[in-house]
Amino acid sequence: MVFRSKWLEVHQEHVLLPNLVEIKDFYSIQIPDAVMIAAIDPEGNILLKSEYRQALKQTLVELPAGMIDEKEEPLEAAKRELLEETGYRSNQWIELGKSYDSSSKLRNTMHLFLALQCQKSQEPSFDRTEWIQSQKVPLNKAVEMVMDNTICCNSSAHTILKVEKMLETCYCVKKEEKR
Repeated sequence: MVFRSKWLEVHQEHVLLPNLVEIKDFYSIQIPDAVMIAAIDPEGNILLKSEYRQALKQTLVELPAGMIDEKEEPLEAAKRELLEETGYRSNQWIELGKSYDSSSKLRNTMHLFLALQCQKSQEPSFDRTEWIQSQKVPLNKAVEMVMDNTICCNSSAHTILKVEKMLETCYCVKKEEKR
């Protein structure tokens, strides 16, 4: 480890790849694992947030997300982050798997969740370092935002497309059963 802070660790390694290529100074970054939530309300809208990101010096459109606290399970963190960032709750949670945002350098895991039938229960409660604005859009509009690069953050785009396909498939099955 060449650097450590509350937010990240930088590691330098001497690596021998499977093809026997040697990398004497491979650097990777360990950041805390996190959760991301595709939150759908009863009308089929998905909750999005616009948040200022200092690393890129711009405001980006993303899904609600946040770090998993020490000794916290991913689902607990997802429920906490959804409530903190949006003020919404859900009693219907589906784990969607894991995502790796920058697998060439970052060592963290993003745990993806779908929260259905989300209801507003309180006002959001942001950390003092967060500047967030929320919005609800129909899921198909969020897919368009991914496709036109309005939503360009990897895990958000991945999760939105996964949820859209998953819900479309469920809808088709239900539609077929009605015939």
